[in-house]
Order: sequence, then structure tokens, then C-alpha cells
Amino acid sequence: MNKLTKHIKLVCNHKREVFKAMAMCGHPVRGLLHDMSKFSPTEFIESVKYFQGDRSPIEAAKEAQGYSMAWFHHRGRNPHHSQYWCDISFGEVTPCEMPWKYLLELVCDTIGAGKAYMGDKWDNGSPIKYYRERDYKSFYHPKTRAKLEAIYTDIDRFGWKSVANTIKRNGDVWQ
Repeated sequence: MNKLTKHIKLVCNHKREVFKAMAMCGHPVRGLLHDMSKFSPTEFIESVKYFQGDRSPIEAAKEAQGYSMAWFHHRGRNPHHSQYWCDISFGEVTPCEMPWKYLLELVCDTIGAGKAYMGDKWDNGSPIKYYRERDYKSFYHPKTRAKLEAIYTDIDRFGWKSVANTIKRNGDVWQ
């Protein structure tokens, strides 16, 4: 398969996994609409060009170019990314609290990306491991960070299905 076909397959697999995770939490429509911007020309063309299959093409674009136009485009249109909620003024970054529906989508995005890239290697410890190795560097409002860490810890301790059932029944219990 060429890069184009492989990229489409990976994006669709990721979207399917996020949809399944969001549906488990009782929010299938958010899951269906997740990451639609990946099919825009700005994101799609660059992502095919830098496709590798085992990691985000955005990382490869940044290594090659020093930046990624796909990432600039993506993070500005998808409020489940922490960067969407950062106010940057006069050299200062101020993280804003992420509303629950986007925080939930971020959690499901992490699960969907993990399953899409890791396949059978994904387990309930994967989200907290990814967070500790990479995502903790992101700018988060303290309340958003605390919730995110608590949810990932609960997924590791109790399993994704248990946490998803709790969310479906009770919503945000990590207040």
C-alpha cells in the first residue's frame, strides 16, 4: 500500500476507535465528529507526505521543516487539544480550564490514538504511560491536569470499560 492509502486507513481506524470510546461514555455524536479537520487539504496533504505509520506525521513534519502547518490547523479547530485552551500574549502562556466535554474527548482521543498506533500492544496502562512520557509537558490548567491525571490513573487501576461506564452513568466525577 502507498502512503495515501495507509494514511487514510490509519486515520479511519483512529476515528473508529475514538467513536467507540465516546459511544461507551454515552457521547457517540462527539465521537462521530472527532477530528474531521484531518480531511482538510492543509492537514491531509502534509500528513500523507510525512506518513510513517508508527507515529504522528506531525512529528516527522516538525523534524523536517521545524514546524507543521497541519498541526497549526488541527489544534486551532479541535478543542480537545490542550493548545486550543492556551492564551498566548506578550510571551506569556496562560492555560484555561478545559470544559468537561472536550476533556472527555481528549481522553477518548488518547485511547483511540493508542489503539490505532499500538494495536494489540495497547492496554489500560497505555494512557497514563503516554501522559507521563510525553503529554505531561503540555500546558494544562491545574484543574484540567488534575482531572486528566485522575482519569488516566483510574483507567490504569480499574480498566477503561469501568471508567467509561462510570462516565456514562455519572458524567464528570473527578470534580
